[in-house]
Amino acid sequence: MSKLTGGPAFPDPGRAQSEKQREKLTEMGMTLHDYFAAHSPIDTAIAHDTFYRQNGRNAGIQEMLTMLANLRHRYADTMLAARQAPAYEGKLVESLRTARAALEGSTSPQAQERALLAIIDALGAAGAL
Repeated sequence: MSKLTGGPAFPDPGRAQSEKQREKLTEMGMTLHDYFAAHSPIDTAIAHDTFYRQNGRNAGIQEMLTMLANLRHRYADTMLAARQAPAYEGKLVESLRTARAALEGSTSPQAQERALLAIIDALGAAGAL
């Protein structure tokens, strides 16, 4: 299971009367990961079939429930990753294109160094370094 939670599913910092209360309200309740797991289309029949395919036997109730929880959390991990991928890739690609254009258009060593640093910054901001 991923450590990524997606933050609170239903934050309501607007009803807070102080900064401390605002922080507490945004930390309370289920996370977006929990919400995706709870609302996944994976049911007990899918969990049972998956267990049977992996183990070659029918699952007991506890084994089936464990499989159900694991599948639902993997589903939630995938949903959170899909939410981040387009924004992450778009920002990274745009930053790299801009830096590459600056690098190709530069004639001085200082301008080339700035362009290379912009590429490194873009990769660092995207978590690639």
